[in-house]
Amino acid sequence: MAKLPAMPALAGLYPPAPDGIVNLEHGYFGAMAQPVQAALVESVDYLNRHLSPFLRGAQALEYGAVLCARLAKLINAEPHEILLTRSASESMQVLIGQYHRLAPGDGVLWSNLDYPAMRYAMAWLEGRRGVVPTELHLSLPLSGDALLEQYATAIRDTPGLKLILLSQVFPANGQSVPVREIAALARARGVDVLVDSAHALGQLPVDVQAMGIDFAGFNLHKWIGAPPGLGFAYIRSSRLDRIEPHFGDRDYPADDIRGRLHAGMPPMSAIMAAPVALDVHAQLGGSPAKGARLAWLRNYWVQRVADLPGMQLMSPLVGDTALAAFTIDGMRALDVQAALLARLQSVAPPAPRAQPLVWLTASRGVETRLILVDDVAYFQSDSKYTVVMTAEGESLLRKPIRDLLEVLDPAMFRQVHRSTIVNLRAVAGVTRDDSGKGVIRLRNRPETLTVSQPFMALFRHM
Repeated sequence: MAKLPAMPALAGLYPPAPDGIVNLEHGYFGAMAQPVQAALVESVDYLNRHLSPFLRGAQALEYGAVLCARLAKLINAEPHEILLTRSASESMQVLIGQYHRLAPGDGVLWSNLDYPAMRYAMAWLEGRRGVVPTELHLSLPLSGDALLEQYATAIRDTPGLKLILLSQVFPANGQSVPVREIAALARARGVDVLVDSAHALGQLPVDVQAMGIDFAGFNLHKWIGAPPGLGFAYIRSSRLDRIEPHFGDRDYPADDIRGRLHAGMPPMSAIMAAPVALDVHAQLGGSPAKGARLAWLRNYWVQRVADLPGMQLMSPLVGDTALAAFTIDGMRALDVQAALLARLQSVAPPAPRAQPLVWLTASRGVETRLILVDDVAYFQSDSKYTVVMTAEGESLLRKPIRDLLEVLDPAMFRQVHRSTIVNLRAVAGVTRDDSGKGVIRLRNRPETLTVSQPFMALFRHM
């Protein structure tokens, strides 16, 4: 195999795992990077202080609009085609339950490898719309060519077919699905496709224009690393009328996507912190870099166990996602899970010491910015906030100086005043005045910083 694709500054982004825990289930919840967690904590604190005037005001709406714009850019859509939800499941239930171009006797199709809750919702349409449900049974393992052929046959042969549920990545075995080809076959026969992209976003390319899809559901807490409780649906604007308003919603016009879900209180703290997760995602190289690394790790272990006695691989030997499925002869899935968990806990190494802070989140107006710690010239206390100064200007951080000293690299950042921490790499020079205090000149900032006399020993060799 080729070498594991590199990913810069990865270790410093995440807190060390507790002793005895090896997380191999990012497909359920991927740990937030430390900047994302910090942004979430800051958002919860902000909400708890500003309450209803903030939540009912224009500023909260702006946070939602900013996130919708970021998500639209991520999947090559338009902001008005993005509906914020609380999960991919809720997104898909909106699309399935509120799709209203079905008549009694029409056919709907899904596969046994789709997510259970979505299969249930498709089957529910029989009572709701009077449709004829069909489940396509796919036997594993299954090649990509065979998969496409079976969908082509089902699309051709299912009587009165009008709607298909299609996973971009099957949750049952982690296999990626040729969505573009299947969607094209369906479109040629006037069949709409609802795409479940819960396991795709963050590890596979998602381009709704290139894929030729009109409806899709996503979450942000698996492979994007956003706080839990946040997802979104994509509905192409020219197809919005095919998804009816949520329980007769009248708060928004019929052509406004927000009327397709009335969820009550929005997950505002997650909405405020999610752009930082998108920043981290981009800093790591986006889906191409993350997907390559995840697929390498998956293929590394799969290819080493595929030929073990009693091992039955239910996924392709070489895959392009992080997920794979297997069975062990004579063991139930729950027994395999328990045995693996006990084994991993027995060999898990002790948690490493915490790495120095690599990224941080700070506020500039309504924007939450992701800042590389190396780019900070200095930190300075300012009333209730700490000013984070970079070459681009200042941002505000709700973390006191004393707490920053515990997480910054002591070889790089030193306290020079009771209210100031300076990045030694940002120092151009130091002079001493008649009182014994020092004055720091910075490389990329015009202002100077005062060094209290007790801290002058730090610069005695400069």
